Amino acid sequence: MIRIVGIQKGPTPDTEFILLQNQGAMRAHLRGHALVSARWFGGAGPFPVVLSDDVFIASSQYVWVSSGRGTNGWGMTKDGAHIYKVFLGSSQVLWGEAPEQIHLLNIQHTYSERSQEAVLV
Repeated sequence: MIRIVGIQKGPTPDTEFILLQNQGAMRAHLRGHALVSARWFGGAGPFPVVLSDDVFIASSQYVWVSSGRGTNGWGMTKDGAHIYKVFLGSSQVLWGEAPEQIHLLNIQHTYSERSQEAVLV
């Protein structure tokens, strides 16, 4: 279960980030999680950000989502812990400096069409 554990808002994309952590007992798939500003539901605010990296986050590991530019991948924190870094590549501030709610949404269900298979008689 991935949750938001910290938000750093700033005046530039390179100074703002959201820190996520897998607080569940099992590893979690990052792909499909979406960060959505509460203002977006009212028609004003940044569009939802859907995380598309096909990685699994182990229990207790962190994900650092920056609005700025960089290369996505695994890194180390100053204290030696593994952290997955996601850069959104935005040229503008996404989360702003105003206090607001930011929601983390996850896939609840996926439907796929069945492939056409030969019926055995």
